[in-house]
Amino acid sequence: MCWEEIFGVDVDFFSYDYGMTDAGVPWRIYYYAYRGGVSRGRPSFLALNVKKYTETVLKPLAELGLPIFIQDSDLATSMREAIPNSQGLEAKDINALPEFLRNLKCGDQIEKGEPFCEAEKYSSAVCPNREGKAPWHPGFKVHAMTGHSIALFLTDVLLAALDELLDLEMKDLDDVMAKLKEEDNEHYDKRIVRGHLQDFPKQVYPLTEAKGEIDDDSELDILTFFRGRGICHTARLPAMSRYLGHLTNTQKVGGPAVFGEEEYETGIEFKQAILTASGGKSDSSNTMQLGFDRDKWYNQQCSVVVGPDRKDFFFVLGDNGWNEIIIPNPAEKVAYRYDPSVLEGLVVLVFRTCNWGKCEEHFLKPEDFSAGKKWEMQINGIAVTKLVDIGHSAHVAKNKRGFHFPPSADGNYKIAIQVNEPSGFVKISSFIIF
Repeated sequence: MCWEEIFGVDVDFFSYDYGMTDAGVPWRIYYYAYRGGVSRGRPSFLALNVKKYTETVLKPLAELGLPIFIQDSDLATSMREAIPNSQGLEAKDINALPEFLRNLKCGDQIEKGEPFCEAEKYSSAVCPNREGKAPWHPGFKVHAMTGHSIALFLTDVLLAALDELLDLEMKDLDDVMAKLKEEDNEHYDKRIVRGHLQDFPKQVYPLTEAKGEIDDDSELDILTFFRGRGICHTARLPAMSRYLGHLTNTQKVGGPAVFGEEEYETGIEFKQAILTASGGKSDSSNTMQLGFDRDKWYNQQCSVVVGPDRKDFFFVLGDNGWNEIIIPNPAEKVAYRYDPSVLEGLVVLVFRTCNWGKCEEHFLKPEDFSAGKKWEMQINGIAVTKLVDIGHSAHVAKNKRGFHFPPSADGNYKIAIQVNEPSGFVKISSFIIF
């Protein structure tokens, strides 16, 4: 849902190598690839380690017309088989190998075995005691092999594109560009956007938890989550919208950084917000705040970024009145070419998840929502009556007339939340409007 806000609007290629998180749910690959394919840059998709999903997921995407490149699994196997075996070699022979091949394979195992394949799986020059060095994660040499493969592939694609351009009969570059854009637009509109998505939308959003809340398919068309233009206000990192200052509507711009050295807007540490509120010094404004939990990824004492993924959030504390957030802000309107006329007025909330299902004390969940009770919400002054679960920690807001909320006279959406539970709080990762 937040593809452009996370990856940016000027993307030529995007890749997939997330099999560890999507095991057993391959339709997530389809959704990720399709949303990327219909983003503004219309990038090509590079799929790694997806052999078992080639026919069931990637082929249907290719038939839609999405430009898809799939890693050759046989070639990947050949690459691994060609890695020199460090087992049985003398130290001088091992040290003579290139850095990324040294102690990579011992016997018939990659990153395992003696003499030093397992011991040297992870780099030790920087932050040797960092988090995430799990047995099931690949080490830096495997990452290097993947990175070199991608770099060589991109170089080959660039050279092939140049050869095609040289072979074109037209010599005027403006004519060439105009013709290519015309062909691309026709292909995009007729095949990719309007193509048949089979039953993948219902696999991604089966709406099993929403039965009884939706009268018919026209009331909540899940194709909107695939094809619809939307705007996402996400606190999660990494995200280009935060790094470029679009999310916070500021000039504070930066990139992934170690804790304490960020140049982008970080928000406030949640524990500090709680302490400030308990001392009677809570933020006097009614603006919904951006916050973060200083967990183990923040606490690592490293000179380089080793954990860029951060589950930051927007939060509202109890007994603090109505807290508001206006979406989109001026920076987002410009960056994402916001046009309220193309939106349907569907408001999706993605809630901050609890690590391993263990939530903090006083953490209020979507099921705690109810007007006038533990916490409540309004959108442009219209009371939200229910939050309908559509899966993936996401909920669609519903009012007494249905799922659609009209924009304000300025074309904005003012979302207001009030927590009535004195010690309670709500944490929301993202707001998405379709």
